[in-house]
Amino acid sequence: MTGWIKLHRKMLDWEWYSSPSVARVFMHLLLTASFEDEKWRGKTIKRGELITTIADLSKETGLSVKSVRLALTKLQKGKQIVTKGTNKNTLIAIVKYEEYQSNENERANKGRTKGQTPINIDEEEKNKKNKQKKKNWFFEGKIIQISFEMAENWKSSYANLDLLTVLKEIDQNLHKEGYYRGDSRWFSDTLSKLKELNLKMKSNPGIAINRVPSGSGGEK
Repeated sequence: MTGWIKLHRKMLDWEWYSSPSVARVFMHLLLTASFEDEKWRGKTIKRGELITTIADLSKETGLSVKSVRLALTKLQKGKQIVTKGTNKNTLIAIVKYEEYQSNENERANKGRTKGQTPINIDEEEKNKKNKQKKKNWFFEGKIIQISFEMAENWKSSYANLDLLTVLKEIDQNLHKEGYYRGDSRWFSDTLSKLKELNLKMKSNPGIAINRVPSGSGGEK
């Protein structure tokens, strides 16, 4: 089974949090409950429910049958769960499952037959982090990665160049020549090309360099 569930810090204030057996059983129920309505052997298992047995819970949690029974009784009295037993198994419904596991911005990753484990993917937050990451770099290509601080220094040193345009061209050439992001040569080779182009522009201010010639790197 893969994926994860939501677990709020208010769980720390729960009356049974300090009880190893009760907390363990409840956490196990949250992990194994169905994340969405599904069919199982002709029955509809609703979101937040699971079908199991005392023996299975004992085996899966490592607790004795007696400890599992006692934990379930306490969870029922505390109105955390509702159970409905048959001669073969027990249907357990987590009362506040919707409150515990809101389906906003979530995708379900199906688990075993008894239930499913939800994966929470907050796309908005993910996009914000990606945008913030991009803001940390003046230029981030396939090979070259230059911070704003370094770019400011290079702009001063190579004032005759359109730094961003030149870096894009050098990055493309390095990629074509087989360089990779972790290749230690790209930095020194990029500096060499910047110096070369800067001198060329300084000595011939009238020319325009639209493309950086291939062979931007050093000897392979």
